[in-house]
Amino acid sequence: RATDLVPIIGRNNQPREVPVLRPAFIASHCVATETQQVFNRAWPALAMGKKPFNDSVRPRSDAADTYGLLIQQPQCVCDARTYSPDRPSGQLTERGRMVWNAYAPSGIVPKAGDAGPFLAYLEHLFPIEAERFEVMRWIATLIARRDIRMHYSLLLISKMQGVGKSTLGVILAAILGESNVSFPGQSAFENQFNSWANGRLLVFVNEIYTNGNAKVYDHLKNFITDDEIEINEKHVTPYRIKNWSVIVACSNSRKALFLPDADRRWLVPTVTEQLRDRSEW
Repeated sequence: RATDLVPIIGRNNQPREVPVLRPAFIASHCVATETQQVFNRAWPALAMGKKPFNDSVRPRSDAADTYGLLIQQPQCVCDARTYSPDRPSGQLTERGRMVWNAYAPSGIVPKAGDAGPFLAYLEHLFPIEAERFEVMRWIATLIARRDIRMHYSLLLISKMQGVGKSTLGVILAAILGESNVSFPGQSAFENQFNSWANGRLLVFVNEIYTNGNAKVYDHLKNFITDDEIEINEKHVTPYRIKNWSVIVACSNSRKALFLPDADRRWLVPTVTEQLRDRSEW
């Protein structure tokens, strides 16, 4: 339960009971006042707004406004939320403020083994060795170097469907942790809301097609290069947050994305047009 009912003496010496938060509940929750979101220390990436939080805990709380009780506890209050995969999850001090780091590390830990199947998959998907090497550097940095923010993304194009482009997203989502990866459709880049970029290491787009229109390219510029971005979510006041996102966009069309000749934001390696045998998969 979130609360206990504690007897007190009220007005006119009349006894009554008031809800008081349990110590264990206090110790497991934190509020980011900038966005009015509640976080649980066991699931640091999961944010709940004030009303959903109150509704969620109501069966276990004697208070209609458990959020209101929580923000009266100094140890439970942060000024804002941040996303720093290079630092521990939970409460941190950043620029003189107490913030909540909404990064949740992957549950996968490294161990010795045979990387042969993965390397064979990459060798098939990216047939040109020099380009494959650059993709492998990009992947290794994304997985292993939490202190490095890359400022360019990947665009994977093949006319043939089923060569394995989307499989890369499945693999990386498992390794990075699902809370650190989003899979938006192209339409997400064409509206004002951008929760798909909030607290993500990787944004994976399974199919992108702009037919040479520069709108999506221009919209994504800041998300690829800027170290801090503004997040606009439904029912939440816009706020700024550290940006660690990189993008992998896949397409079966040569008109996938408008790219100027001098572009440095996208690495476009050659992708195979050959299907692997089903037994290989």
